[in-house]
Amino acid sequence: MTGIVKVDGQIGGTSANPNISGSANISGGSLGREGIYTTVAGLTGDIRFNENRVTFDNVEARVGLGVVRLRGTGVIRNSRMEGLNVRIDTDQVRLRYPEGLRSSVTGGLVLRGTSDEPTLDGNLRLDSITYRSSFDPSSISWLRPGGLNSGGSALDRLRLSVHVAGNRINVQNELTEVTSGRVDLDIKGTWASPTLTGHVEAGDGTITFNGKRYEITRGNIDFIDPFRIDPVLDIQAEADVRDYRVILAITGTSDRIRVELRSDPPLSQLELVSLVAGGKTRDELDRGPTGTATPGTSSLPTSEQLFQGGAASILTDILRSRVGSRFGLMGLDWIRVDPVFEGATNNPSVRVTLQQQVSKDLSVTYSQDLATSQQSIIMIEYFLSKNFSIVASREESNETSALGLDIKFRKRF
Repeated sequence: MTGIVKVDGQIGGTSANPNISGSANISGGSLGREGIYTTVAGLTGDIRFNENRVTFDNVEARVGLGVVRLRGTGVIRNSRMEGLNVRIDTDQVRLRYPEGLRSSVTGGLVLRGTSDEPTLDGNLRLDSITYRSSFDPSSISWLRPGGLNSGGSALDRLRLSVHVAGNRINVQNELTEVTSGRVDLDIKGTWASPTLTGHVEAGDGTITFNGKRYEITRGNIDFIDPFRIDPVLDIQAEADVRDYRVILAITGTSDRIRVELRSDPPLSQLELVSLVAGGKTRDELDRGPTGTATPGTSSLPTSEQLFQGGAASILTDILRSRVGSRFGLMGLDWIRVDPVFEGATNNPSVRVTLQQQVSKDLSVTYSQDLATSQQSIIMIEYFLSKNFSIVASREESNETSALGLDIKFRKRF
């Protein structure tokens, strides 16, 4: 903490029950803590003393681009502060904690009790909240017991009863993009060991899985345990993959997350994994390139081959999202490896697909069959709106070169 304090007054009585008269003026004060990226700056105001009574008058500070104001009283008795009744008003205070999380809050809080057993209660409106960071379940450790521990000071004993509500959420990382939502939470417990109950609901947004964007149709995160912070997830997202509607469901708690896939029309789990990974279902392989089955001429991949091919592709995408984005892997948005079974013996070939999201509305995709250097596809997609896009493509093979222009319209029924 830094700043200038000017004191003018007299001190009498005893250390346990002092008799103080006068005032202290604070100017140019600032306060920060290692690990917290928000700093209290421009602290100014007066603290007045009258016998054992302390009055906070016109105490004000800047936090981010917002303002915090304090006013109220307390009594010094038996070597501690008693009878606290301090009003804390916040106006668009911007917080940056933990790393990657930025929020803006407005509202009123009241500090009550004593310096040994302080209590903070009130209501805050969440003006906005933005989370832009790589997904990591351990990132919520700051909310677990000891996550905010300040080393045994009175701050650790601060009891909390704060309600937070808002409807402006923005989450962007390598897996998720959410542009709207609702927050309704109660923060209780102590500063050193907080608890969280309430509900977070995602509105418009997408989840990226194996290079495919799934539109969120239901996104709920509930905090129901009053003794520890353990979010319960219930998220569902859907996407069209060729002739199938694929539903991705994410459920469970932070330490036991379950991911399930299903489709409409329904497919077996093995065929569904192969479909999502960019391969084909057993029925599509049976029909062959002409779309009609030829009895006795095809040798279909086994269930194990379908699963291994799909699992390998999905694993590649997970590794890229977890590792590639952190180390700038070729500067690409995603890389996908698609195993494809060809021929009577189902010998696998491999197709590598690279994509770069040039802007919010424009993406460029390049796909190359590694079995031959002469077979490649370049596709440029421009989104005119959320459900309407124009796709220009060029496909080259050993013998032909074709240009295409398509218009895509997405409609959910």
